[in-house]
Amino acid sequence: MIGTRVEMSAEPLINVARDFMSTEKLTMAAQVAAKTREAGPDHDPSSLALPLALYRAVTAFGRVAAEELAPVDLSMSQFNVLTVLKRAERPMTMGALADSISVRQASLTSVVDTLTKAGFVTRKVNPRDRRRLWSRYRRRAISS
Repeated sequence: MIGTRVEMSAEPLINVARDFMSTEKLTMAAQVAAKTREAGPDHDPSSLALPLALYRAVTAFGRVAAEELAPVDLSMSQFNVLTVLKRAERPMTMGALADSISVRQASLTSVVDTLTKAGFVTRKVNPRDRRRLWSRYRRRAISS
């Protein structure tokens, strides 16, 4: 209905995540079968297949990325920040950087601090607003 506000609760998603984590050691097929038995005969098991597949793909990607980044001592968060700053046409504020990688600005500060200390990022005070800092990618040789 137009103009009707729908209140949604995160509780169902939290329960699904909690249940999923408790069955994480099972194969995907076993998890779908277990949830189907739990939900009864009217449950459509295909509704669980996509979230499970996405979770497994993200987990696998995270593991591989961590292994690949370990030799250069970068975390996935640091790599994510570097890729955004490298593609940026001009320096970015912390707020814009946080928005572009979908994290809170407070979570980003320590990541950028570490990258600045390592020489990957430079920071400069915004001349129009001294409270704001601009961050920019800085090319740095990585020794292997």
